[in-house]
Amino acid sequence: MKPILLVEDNPDDVFFMQRALKKTAIQNPLMILGDGESAIAYLQRESPPEVAFLDVNLPLKSGLEILQWIRGQEKLKTLPAVVLISSETAEEGKIAIDNGATAVLSKPPTPGKLTALCEKLGIFSKS
Repeated sequence: MKPILLVEDNPDDVFFMQRALKKTAIQNPLMILGDGESAIAYLQRESPPEVAFLDVNLPLKSGLEILQWIRGQEKLKTLPAVVLISSETAEEGKIAIDNGATAVLSKPPTPGKLTALCEKLGIFSKS
């Protein structure tokens, strides 16, 4: 089973994502990284994850920079990449979609929104 990659530096947002994933009964393991450079290093050496959740505001490289890097890599071009933003109306959401994000999700994600997104994308293994 492929892991879910969460690139997030805020412990509270990590907690909310973990809780939302648990409530959806998604069984994929969760790989948590706290900055953009670590995410790129991980993606360079590991098999592609099931999906990458990228916080838009990260240290070292932003979520948008990671997204641009992902879309430039042949083996990752089709990787579902969801950008996490603080507000659904934020300009970052439009920029993320324009740069190849599969979806944009406002933080913190609710189990309902996360489940709907997972179903829409056709991803994840459930028990």
